[in-house]
Amino acid sequence: SHGFKVKVVAADVVHGVTALLEGVPGASGADGEAAEGEGGDGAAGGTAFWRAVNALGMSQWDEMHAGLQHAMRTQRALMRQGGLALANKAVIRTVGGLRYFSLLDHGSPADVGFFKHPLALLRLPLVLH
Repeated sequence: SHGFKVKVVAADVVHGVTALLEGVPGASGADGEAAEGEGGDGAAGGTAFWRAVNALGMSQWDEMHAGLQHAMRTQRALMRQGGLALANKAVIRTVGGLRYFSLLDHGSPADVGFFKHPLALLRLPLVLH
């Protein structure tokens, strides 16, 4: 039959694919390890790109599911870190026109790994704004 077997909202697809592009370890094992690596050879970026392309085809639901799960964990980490910072405004420092918050000193150490990707780190100030 024609059509999709899995019904997913477009916004969820965007979040799942974005998480895959950031290099989420997946169900495939070796690919996940390569995507998670921080090597400068560009191989991890290529692997992450092709995983995201495959997930868009919706024939590989396990790839999209891995991306969605990582997107949800990242969103929870964003809300935890933002909540900690907003609950204790004293941890947000101001130097000139720059405001900063140290994840290592005042945040949850378990969440620091989520913010090594630029997009997740960019979303944190949006929560604090």
